[in-house]
Amino acid sequence: MSPSRTPVPFVVVSCIVASLASVDVSAPLAAEASADDVEPGVTKWGTFGLYLRYRFEGIDDDAFIEDGYASTLRTVLSYRTPGWHAFDAFIQFADVSNLGAAGRHNDTQNGVTDRPTIADPEGTLVQQLLARYDGIADTAFVAGRQEINLGNERWVGAVGWRQIHQTFDSVRLVQKSIPHTTWTYAYVARANTVTARSDRMHTHLLDAAIDIADAGTLTPYFYSVDYDDAPRTDFSTDSYGARWEGACKLGAWSVPYLAEAARQEDGGDNPGTVDAGYYHLVAGGELNDMWFNVGLEVLEGSVADGQFNTPLATLHKFNGWADKFPVTPADGLRDLYVGLGGKRGAVSVVGAVHDFDSDSLSIDYGTEVDAEVTYTAPWKQVFALTLAYYDADELFEDTLKLWVWTTYQF
Repeated sequence: MSPSRTPVPFVVVSCIVASLASVDVSAPLAAEASADDVEPGVTKWGTFGLYLRYRFEGIDDDAFIEDGYASTLRTVLSYRTPGWHAFDAFIQFADVSNLGAAGRHNDTQNGVTDRPTIADPEGTLVQQLLARYDGIADTAFVAGRQEINLGNERWVGAVGWRQIHQTFDSVRLVQKSIPHTTWTYAYVARANTVTARSDRMHTHLLDAAIDIADAGTLTPYFYSVDYDDAPRTDFSTDSYGARWEGACKLGAWSVPYLAEAARQEDGGDNPGTVDAGYYHLVAGGELNDMWFNVGLEVLEGSVADGQFNTPLATLHKFNGWADKFPVTPADGLRDLYVGLGGKRGAVSVVGAVHDFDSDSLSIDYGTEVDAEVTYTAPWKQVFALTLAYYDADELFEDTLKLWVWTTYQF
């Protein structure tokens, strides 16, 4: 079928991630072919890609009598045309198939309601279909259904963790003519979500990544997210802010840092009131193949002023892998966390410990421990075991999640 587009006693260690300052302690995945990865005309006949990811996911959530299980295979076939007069095109098909356990989880489409949600509905779809023009110096213009990842994906991302990725029917302009600066603007007419739902919108995304010598990268931004249809209009907002990230040397150590602040107000046809802030501070250390970081992320919220939300983000990368906070609670969210990790040969481990509290009231939501071990075989196939345990206090119920997964790309 085709989906309609509509307390665990361990502390963790992990592989070094590409940027500690982005605080990406989400599960590492073998990269799929992307419309932004390959230069036009790499081969005479274009470029083909085949990507496979099998995943078993199990959930023990005390809010349900029955546990949830899913066994799914994601298969992706892509083709990039050779360049022609600075034009090229990219098409990507994705199929998600159940390999058993089809009725033992709520995939958001199968009607199962007495088991936990594992948002990987079965089906086949054209995941990306776009054209790109590179005929103007330092400029790329992309139009069509496409994945968009901005910065650390806190605001806009493809949600690569799920078996169906999030894509956007949009036009996007990337401009680099100003030295040390990358401007990105996108107009989004539709967001195609990981549950195969399609949300109509009139959304504008604008940011500028400015490299400031050894001081790091400053990224001011303005995002106007405007959904057309209820109930998604509750998430229509205008947000503006800036992120500063980089790293400095302290003896043999590299010291990464991140500081971000933003403000969000209700916009578009939002029937409610939103007047909330966002703050994220991170500092860490890296030495050889080991790293650690400490961070505080605050999404303000109150009954009177609404809650700060980022509905287009890769939310699995933030606030714990148990995915308890895809929507900010009524009283906001404070996430104080520690991450550390390392790598030895082909084996790497990564994880974090989170302490979750409310923003506007003194509510202790709970704590979470995340951990992952990955092994990369000589033939480049990745094997992984991932765990997340949410220990509830005054919000939700105790939840244990387990993933066993493997990826391979041809």
